[in-house]
Amino acid sequence: MFKENVSMKAMNEKTVEVLREIHHQCEGVYTEFDQLYKQIGTDEQIPLDKETLQSTLALVACAFSSLSDYLKWYSDVEVEYTSETDRETELTIELEQEKAKSNAVEGAMGELMKERGEAFNLSLDSQKKLSERDAQIEQQNKQIAEKDKTIANLRKQLEMEKQRADTAIRKIDDLAEQNKAVLSLIAENAKTLAFHKKIRESKGSKSPNYIEGIDNTQLVQDYINAGYNLRAISDEYSEKYKITYGALRLRLINAGVWKAKS
Repeated sequence: MFKENVSMKAMNEKTVEVLREIHHQCEGVYTEFDQLYKQIGTDEQIPLDKETLQSTLALVACAFSSLSDYLKWYSDVEVEYTSETDRETELTIELEQEKAKSNAVEGAMGELMKERGEAFNLSLDSQKKLSERDAQIEQQNKQIAEKDKTIANLRKQLEMEKQRADTAIRKIDDLAEQNKAVLSLIAENAKTLAFHKKIRESKGSKSPNYIEGIDNTQLVQDYINAGYNLRAISDEYSEKYKITYGALRLRLINAGVWKAKS
């Protein structure tokens, strides 16, 4: 047999493992005996069946077997005992290791805080830039709104000017029509005046109203004798000289004896 050096931790773990196994097996034995007791129910002698007895004894044997294995293992174990100095050395080493771990964690935390600080500064800078950009956009929006307002006013003014121009054009067209009518009237009047002038200035055979055989002096005398009633003599002159009432009237006007009442 050899002696195995183990630590207290390994010893404790092994002991706990064995005790748990024994506890588990003892619970099984207790359960079996409890069921057996309930089956009996009284103090009367009731013989056990072979199968129940064998299973119960097997559980008990298993429990004691675990304990026996533990005792055998324990007899082969030599527990290490650490001196106070060695223990302090171990604690010092563990402390240094923990310090190293702590320093590493602290360093990592420092780097993390540094990165977070840089990120925070970047965030502040970005926020500042965003604020400035928002202010610029707001100012641009105001300018756009002012321009839109100005454009709307200009469009309104342009529409008003267009309406005024349309009104002026319509007035000009109306005036043009009126002027055209006036010019037409003037032209007609000019023709009439020219015709009347020509009538007045034309004498004898040169007159546009000249009809050969008609004596204007006799016409005037007949007109006066008829009491300035041209219709009384117009039929006779029309049949004889093929002259109209209007032409006779014009001759009398040119002679200066025409009276409108007739």
